[in-house]
Amino acid sequence: MSRLILAEGGVRGADGDVDGKASEQLRQDAKFTALGEGLPSILTDLIAITNDSSADRDRAEALMLRACHMARVSSNLLGHHDLGWAAVQRELVAAQRVGAPDLVAAASWDLCGVWLHEAQLDPDKAVLGD
Repeated sequence: MSRLILAEGGVRGADGDVDGKASEQLRQDAKFTALGEGLPSILTDLIAITNDSSADRDRAEALMLRACHMARVSSNLLGHHDLGWAAVQRELVAAQRVGAPDLVAAASWDLCGVWLHEAQLDPDKAVLGD
């Protein structure tokens, strides 16, 4: 059974300590150590939920996109571009599975972020349509 509860406004751990909003605030505050302590379990639990065919799958995929975004940004800022690539690849899968245009756009924008951190600006222009 998953340790996560798909709560209104984000993901909340069964112990109530970790949620999507709190994790996003840690990322924005550049508290990567604290984020790194909770994000792996969030991702692991979301993988379990998204591999299930439950009614919450689309919502879990949308939350996966947010969690992968946090992982991508943090990884790139810490110089772990390989992890940034892995995160954005999973983000693109989540967006495609849900098929919502806003999620596809968000994942595509994050793909540009990965290219930017690797100083590959030409692919950004192609995705953004010059």
